[in-house]
Amino acid sequence: MKHQNMQRLCFHERRHHLCEGIFERFQRYSLQTLKTLSYEKPSYSINENKPSKDKIIYVPDDHKTIQEAVDHAEPGDTIIVRDGIYEEKIIIIKHYLTIKSENGPENCIVKAKSHYDPTFLIYGDHTTLIGFTIMDAEDGIYLHSSSNNIIMDNSISNNMEGVELYDSSNNIIMNNSISKNVIGIGLEESSNNTIMNNIISNNEEDIEVAASSNNIFTNNTISNSGCGIEFLGCSSNNTIENNIISNNRGYGIRICESSTNIIANNNVSNNKYGIQLLMSWSNRITKNNINNNDWGIILYSTFGNVITFGNVITKNNFIRNSIQATFVDSFFNWWFNNYWDDWRWKFSLPRPIMGTIYLEFTIYIPWINFDWHPSTEPIEG
Repeated sequence: MKHQNMQRLCFHERRHHLCEGIFERFQRYSLQTLKTLSYEKPSYSINENKPSKDKIIYVPDDHKTIQEAVDHAEPGDTIIVRDGIYEEKIIIIKHYLTIKSENGPENCIVKAKSHYDPTFLIYGDHTTLIGFTIMDAEDGIYLHSSSNNIIMDNSISNNMEGVELYDSSNNIIMNNSISKNVIGIGLEESSNNTIMNNIISNNEEDIEVAASSNNIFTNNTISNSGCGIEFLGCSSNNTIENNIISNNRGYGIRICESSTNIIANNNVSNNKYGIQLLMSWSNRITKNNINNNDWGIILYSTFGNVITFGNVITKNNFIRNSIQATFVDSFFNWWFNNYWDDWRWKFSLPRPIMGTIYLEFTIYIPWINFDWHPSTEPIEG
């Protein structure tokens, strides 16, 4: 329990440092980055061999441990792990390996040797990891400077981070169940990854993204956590689409100090805050169903910093939110053709959005934005 409390303290401290202000540089040497430096890639070279003739290796028949099987494998080999419980720290530096359980995650459990270690630490490229229960680790799966991997059909729980990507690209994380971690999936300085068709729930935070671009988050079910998807800073050109994001105690989607992201066709419901943009610009929020949240959309900035501006909020459905939308010190955003279930004059008048702006001497005054052409019917996806 003491270890878990220390982990959570570090987690919240890291979040505090990463989102201090738009004028402060992104904290590359936060606790998260210090952790990645402790997992330095081995200095010796890896032969870039072409895949072999697909030899199959069984654990524990051919080798007693998964790590021994990896050490003896050649590029292109498949390692099949039979049913059982394995306690290992598995380091993969070879390429083109497939590692899978024989009978699925219910029957094959891999635990870290220590709570301070990752279970699977992947440096190699083109690794396929299928069908394990992965638990009780610092990181369940950690991709470090690694690309073109497939992580699928795993159950990942009770870790500090379920899946972590650092300086990794073109990976696919799909069809996994990720729950009861501090962070479900974390990306730092990683690009062009696809996170799809996962069930991510009951984590302190489901997905955390920092300094990462051109990633796609699609068709995930994200629920019952502290926060659904959070961009901590310096993240751009990412796409969040076709996700179900619900019943989170805090934010469904939170975009902090990030730009030119697309949030489209999501169902964002029953969260405390549906979508928040904080000190962010030129993002596009379109065709989302935003319903039954305490707050539907919040555009927010802090005085003295670059404000939230230039975002497009169009063709969303705002239904039964306690507060449909508001803004604080946020300018030049464009609201257009959204459906508001509480606007009785939608056939004839623009729909006002009430907020505040900041003047000198710490004075906030009421201000109004308008949806100049509200939709008369709910928007269909």
